[in-house]
Amino acid sequence: MTRYLKIALIVLAICAILTYVGITLAKVVPTTTPIVPPDLQTAPFKMYGVVEPAGRAVFISPPLQKRVEAILVHVGDPVKKGQPLMILDQVEEKARVARSLAEVQARKAELAISEDKWKRNKPLFAQQVVNEYDFMQSELDMISKRAQVEVAEKILMEAQAVLDQLTLKSPIDGKIYRQDVRLGEAFRPGDRSFIVGKDQLWVNLRVDSFWIDRVEKGRYKIYHADTKQYLGSGELIRTGLFMGPPNFYIEDPTVMVEIKYQEAFITLEPVMPNLPIELVVYAEKDK
Repeated sequence: MTRYLKIALIVLAICAILTYVGITLAKVVPTTTPIVPPDLQTAPFKMYGVVEPAGRAVFISPPLQKRVEAILVHVGDPVKKGQPLMILDQVEEKARVARSLAEVQARKAELAISEDKWKRNKPLFAQQVVNEYDFMQSELDMISKRAQVEVAEKILMEAQAVLDQLTLKSPIDGKIYRQDVRLGEAFRPGDRSFIVGKDQLWVNLRVDSFWIDRVEKGRYKIYHADTKQYLGSGELIRTGLFMGPPNFYIEDPTVMVEIKYQEAFITLEPVMPNLPIELVVYAEKDK
């Protein structure tokens, strides 16, 4: 009898423990509800992009690596098309121009002697004082000297062109947005540390493919992507004609993204002066 009682007590204890565990799990584990996809026509949407000079930034870089000799402008300075911005080391190029110029002068001096000889031989040949062979030789020598002058002048022009390229000039009217080059540093081709652009700004946006139908003309408000600070507003200018890959200014390049994007451009009227470019921002329709 005692044995059966022990077995019954053990069974009751096990049932009590299982009941307690079941009740506890029911309280801890949340109930799942099916995910309802949002209505894209009514859901709020944001378009992310970067602040740029209107018409895109212009990167100023040298044709070959050179040391910086002089910086003639600073960030925020207005510039005109053709205005010198920076002077690079020109010692070798100036020497080459000087050598080429000396070569041109020497060739011209030789040409002058050859032309004088040909002019003196011409009436003598007519009087048969100089034979035909000597006269033709003097004429051929003069033609050869002229060709040598032309070659020397072309070499001088090429040397002067290379020298001129070492004075970097603004290709547009606008202002300096970035100037991270220091005196004495090496400035390399393709360097992105010197930027010129138009004085006006715009926002270059990448619109997710499933938002394209929501993009419409009108005013948009622009906010800083991280701080949510209001930066200004503007009008939608245009959208791109083609779909493209993500913009890695605003996307993690280590993440493979399948979504395609379309470009859109919005003018930007900033509420603060000297707003820096390449800020990551987002735009929302102004209601």
